[in-house]
Amino acid sequence: MEPQVPGCLRWSCRDVGGWIRRKGFPQYEVIAQLVRDLLGVTEPSWNRSISLPRRDNMGLFLEQKSQTGHNHDLLIYNQFIKEQGL
Repeated sequence: MEPQVPGCLRWSCRDVGGWIRRKGFPQYEVIAQLVRDLLGVTEPSWNRSISLPRRDNMGLFLEQKSQTGHNHDLLIYNQFIKEQGL
């Protein structure tokens, strides 16, 4: 029998924002959107079709940078672009 997957793993960005607001931190609900606006990237769509064009370079870089580990900590945008051939 498979272990039950927590429902929060299927939450949308809006669901997470609602949870943050209900926990008493409404000021943090908008931070992700403000950062995306600052960097000029769109909100990731987790049910995005693979037939669509690739995501923007900054979005791809931030996905790599968001991971933990020594190599990810040292990664810079220009290096990422060069290594990916973008």
